Amino acid sequence: MKYFPAKASIEGVGIKRGLTAPEASIVLEYPLNKVLALILFGLIKKKKVKVKSQDPLLLKKLSGGVPERKLRKYEKDFLNAIKKNGELSKKKLETLCVDLVKAVNKKMKGFSLIETREYYLSIMNKAWKLLRAAKAPEEINSILEDYTDWMLLDDDFDDKMPVIITGRTIYAPDWWGNTGTSVPAPSTGKGPSVSLPTLPGSSFAHGITSSMSNFANNIVSNVYGFTSAVTSVTNPPPVSTSSGGSYGGSSGCACACACAGCACACAGGGR
Repeated sequence: MKYFPAKASIEGVGIKRGLTAPEASIVLEYPLNKVLALILFGLIKKKKVKVKSQDPLLLKKLSGGVPERKLRKYEKDFLNAIKKNGELSKKKLETLCVDLVKAVNKKMKGFSLIETREYYLSIMNKAWKLLRAAKAPEEINSILEDYTDWMLLDDDFDDKMPVIITGRTIYAPDWWGNTGTSVPAPSTGKGPSVSLPTLPGSSFAHGITSSMSNFANNIVSNVYGFTSAVTSVTNPPPVSTSSGGSYGGSSGCACACACAGCACACAGGGR
């Protein structure tokens, strides 16, 4: 399903830079359950959320971490969607996604959708190259901290991460315990200046891939229905104006093109 209305696909000029990974995932029109999983991952890294259970997904809001004033609107909306029992409000997540799509669509006005998509995919590819080339644990950790969000945009993340990181030792991120992963707690090792917990690369890879898969699979129960509810607001189907008068009795296209050569998608065709 397309998140943006047809007019949004009319090409602008240049690349829209400065988007976050969740915003870029909207431009790339990734599944909304994966977009929400990205937002959750970001909040875990910022130590605003702790996962009590991955299946079923139960969350706990944390009082520490990044100050709320520094959070983005969609992050605050996600926190507000967490109920007292740890479950997520489907309705509030729908509103979050509607607002996020609208905000990204507004940011994209005047910019090239194709060029912008290619740009953020290039950031993703750059992240993998940096991780492959990294040698020292400190360098690996720095890349993982800064670029894991972008690597998660890759459909092949589950295959690439284990291949690249297995056989290496990393310092366990300070947010690792908040992921709810079943991977054992890291052992204590020697860090660059103080004693820091270490984690085998294979354990990190397994923990992050299984966690993100569980987040995406359990964050909403019906992805198609959830997405339909969002796109019915952000990209509603054209209204039929058939002369027959019966509801749904005609496949007439009600698109009104504003410029010659604009390709309109009829209700049954281009969605």
